[in-house]
Formats: sequence, C-alpha cells, structure tokens
Amino acid sequence: MRPSEYDDEYPACARTYASWRINSPDLDPEAVSKSLDIEGTTAHVSYPVSNTGVVRRSGMWILSTKDTVDSYDLRRHIDWLLDSIEPRKFILTELVEAGARSDISCYWQSRWGSGGPILSPAQMARLVRLNLSVWIDAYGPDD
Repeated sequence: MRPSEYDDEYPACARTYASWRINSPDLDPEAVSKSLDIEGTTAHVSYPVSNTGVVRRSGMWILSTKDTVDSYDLRRHIDWLLDSIEPRKFILTELVEAGARSDISCYWQSRWGSGGPILSPAQMARLVRLNLSVWIDAYGPDD
C-alpha cells in the first residue's frame, strides 16, 4: 500500500489499534519472543486460576500497535503488523504447525456511529499468504 493511500485523520474513527496474537495451551511467551527475535507488548502463560480468579486456558503472546502507531486509519496499523510478521513467516508457520493459533485482532471505535474500517486488497492478499484471520472488535461512539 502506498503511504498516500492512508488517511491518518480517518474522520469516522475515534480510536483504533491492532494486535498480532499467538496462543496455545502450552505457549512459552519468552520462547516465542526469542524465536521471533521480537519482544511482544503483552504476554502470559496459561494457568488454571490466578490470584485474581482469572482462568487462563491458553498462553498468549501479543504484539500491539496501541501507543506505537499514531493513526486513525486501521490499514496503517495492520500494515505495521504485517511488516513485522512477514520476515518471520517461517517461524510463524512452525509455531502453527506445532499447535499454536495466530491472528490479528483489531479494536475500532466509531467517532459518530457510521463509517467503518477498511482493509485493502493488498492487505488481504498479504493476510492470505500468512494464513491469518482478522477480527474487528467495533464500538460505537458512546461505548
């Protein structure tokens, strides 16, 4: 995607970010960071019940654009992640073949209740090559 195609002031958006997630019941986040040669922004191991009562059935490693990419255009966030993932495609493939799951999770909040995020055809092609699903958690202006 050419930089001129982004709209960093994307008027319909109040807030957005995207996260690359890798998870599995026996995931070791430190080992994932080491094999990918990139530190995740959030990580946890699985545990039956924490001291807060939270159950984590799966270990999780996350690389997020939150507080990193300054744009209201979700495409820029996704491209930033794809640029991070593509050089690590073979490592990601090994993790998935060993039982991990991976996807891109997006947060998107509408400024006024209409409009929505856009994915470009080029991004969709890149996602297909990486075998990554995308889900968008969308919120209205009052959420």
